[in-house]
Amino acid sequence: MKIGLLIIAMLLISLMAICEETLEQQGNMLASEGDALFTSNDYNGAGAKYELALEKYQEAVKQGHPINDKVINMVKNCILTYSKAKNYEKLVEYFEIDNKMNPGNFKTVRNITIVYRKNLKNPQKAIETLLEFNEKYGKFESYELLAKNYSEINDYKNALVWFQKAFSLKSDTDVLKNIAAAHVKLGNNESAIKTYEEFIKTKPENKILEKVYVNLGALYESIGTIDKAVQYFNESLKLKYDNDIALKVLIINYNNKKYDTAIQLAEKLKTKASDKKNVATYYIALSQYYKGEKVNARKNFELLKNDKEYGTEAVKWIDAINSEI
Repeated sequence: MKIGLLIIAMLLISLMAICEETLEQQGNMLASEGDALFTSNDYNGAGAKYELALEKYQEAVKQGHPINDKVINMVKNCILTYSKAKNYEKLVEYFEIDNKMNPGNFKTVRNITIVYRKNLKNPQKAIETLLEFNEKYGKFESYELLAKNYSEINDYKNALVWFQKAFSLKSDTDVLKNIAAAHVKLGNNESAIKTYEEFIKTKPENKILEKVYVNLGALYESIGTIDKAVQYFNESLKLKYDNDIALKVLIINYNNKKYDTAIQLAEKLKTKASDKKNVATYYIALSQYYKGEKVNARKNFELLKNDKEYGTEAVKWIDAINSEI
């Protein structure tokens, strides 16, 4: 009797092994069919085969067969294939499966949010995904991404909250800029300015401070406080000379009829940046003209006659000056 039961048990075990092996083999065959379709660029067809293969592998795993690696690879195949097919409903489905298999992977969550927001036009679902991630695995990158997603739907109140949370983890100048921008969008210009001023008081290192000065200058410029804008642009130039910022300050001074200052800045710019030589010469000539130094202005306009960008204007100014003197 005991021998009979043992034989039956062994037969059942053997039968289960055969079933498990058959499931894996079926999955392998379906995966091969999917590979062939993928090679022929039939991505949706390949995806359908990979899905069936995945089901076989998952069923085999449930029965105790150790082929988790094939399950993982098949999920990756589905992601790649549906991405190629631009089948975004299926793509996000398999990103979600991958996320459940590997919780806490920010790269996967970021991809999910991109598909929801950009491809499926469902920003709220992207936000929900990030909120869920941040409850357990929140980090600087995920806080910042959530804030940006709120900004994109013009929810600046929540954007501000999450930008501030991100900044509390890392003193990032781009995030600081976004905090200030959110304040401005909410109509709180003073809070935006205070955000920068409070950070400046912490005495950050110069490479960070230089960027903060530029951003604060840009903020003052955007709200029409030009003197303050120039002040902070100049502070940034003291720490690091930047050709574009220098040109911006030059043009602001010219527009405010501060011609001597504009000329000084333009002369310096000519020595610092060869690619800015002609624009600097143009503003020198303009400033000299409005100072009444028309002969000197004409000499500088003459240098620009053959320039693609300023040549036409230079010739007009030369003709105008010749008619005046």
